[in-house]
Amino acid sequence: MRGLNSNSSPYNYMERNFSKIINTRLSILGYYQMIGGIIGIALILWLLLKLSSFNLILLVIFVLALLLFLFSIYCGYLLITKNTKGIRLSTINQFLQLFSFAFGGYGYQYFSGLYLTVGLDLTDSFNFIFGFGISSWKLNINAGSPVILVDFNLVALCIILVLDSLKKQIKDEENSILLEKMISQ
Repeated sequence: MRGLNSNSSPYNYMERNFSKIINTRLSILGYYQMIGGIIGIALILWLLLKLSSFNLILLVIFVLALLLFLFSIYCGYLLITKNTKGIRLSTINQFLQLFSFAFGGYGYQYFSGLYLTVGLDLTDSFNFIFGFGISSWKLNINAGSPVILVDFNLVALCIILVLDSLKKQIKDEENSILLEKMISQ
């Protein structure tokens, strides 16, 4: 029996006979992550073409961004192909997108796909902020910016909850299939 237990199969593929709704949700989330990653890489390439100068710090930042967007594509591919690592790695990918911040000249923001954020901007006063868009990346290293903010990505939270629900549904279906096989023997 192949399933979510990565030790149960040398190929780590989920049983492909899941209900249609599980297969559909896995595919939708997989394509979503792949499209978000592709858009992110396209944005990186566009920014690279617009740069007039280039240095080692920019290279590191662009490589990190590229790796994150490639990771999103990989996670999507795993979900589409029903690889057991897909749900776990996709959850990690979404956790990386859950929070963004800026403080003391340092900042982090990563969104692969759609984002809808709520947060606080504490730079000059206590302001609620909202943001939305598609695939974004920002990394500030000692930028000297006085901005102080924290954002929370509602889309990433929803996807994490859906992934958790799918993991439980897959486990239930696997247990049901295993029980049927045991009873029929």
